[in-house]
Amino acid sequence: MMRGVFAISLVLVSDVLSGASKLSDSNTSANEIKAVLDAVNSIRTGKELHALAHEEPASLAATLHAKELAERNLLSHRSLNGERVVERYRFAGGTGTMAGENLGAGDSIESILLAWMKSSSHSSNLLNSEWYNAGFGQVRTESGRIILVAIFSNSRWKNSSFEVNRGIAILSGELIYPEGIRPPTVFIRVGDNAINPAPMEPGAKQTKFSFPIPQSWRIGSMVPILFSVVESGVARQVDLLLLEVP
Repeated sequence: MMRGVFAISLVLVSDVLSGASKLSDSNTSANEIKAVLDAVNSIRTGKELHALAHEEPASLAATLHAKELAERNLLSHRSLNGERVVERYRFAGGTGTMAGENLGAGDSIESILLAWMKSSSHSSNLLNSEWYNAGFGQVRTESGRIILVAIFSNSRWKNSSFEVNRGIAILSGELIYPEGIRPPTVFIRVGDNAINPAPMEPGAKQTKFSFPIPQSWRIGSMVPILFSVVESGVARQVDLLLLEVP
């Protein structure tokens, strides 16, 4: 079951989002995302935590939410239609079973990050050891104020591909793990069956699972596949892949 982690500090809400009615039409650029990610990772590695990888669905969800918050002239973890971060992240294509969110408004990214680190709820979210990915969205209002949304996830799987050939399903993708850390043991669960990956060739980046398709699968149907990691003897479900049977 997916659960969300939410954090917002009143010290950030008290910064008025003046000038939010007229916004820049541009999306959050790759350079802007990288700058915030580098700053966040500098904070995390300074606390002896692993760095986060950029996750495109998280940035998409964060950018859409930042624009909506600016138009509404407030900071809220609920969208206008009531969706929380886990739902918005999943609708944007994220697969992680957990997602967390920090919101901020200020004159600069640096001032927002500083306010987050002074807030116990924001700092604990940013420094959560269960996160492996992050995405960011920012909007600058006409008055020059910045609204920043950060979305974190526990996903360990990216660049997924799925095919069925002669009754055999093949799921491929890349495993996310920090540099210098031994890769975890991984497996997927299809129905009641736990399936281990195929042996990887030296230097290969792709992790691949191959298995006979269950009789209950039908072409065009959506099927859930759970991706899990085992680290320090503990198994954790980290991704829920909802895939269409080709």
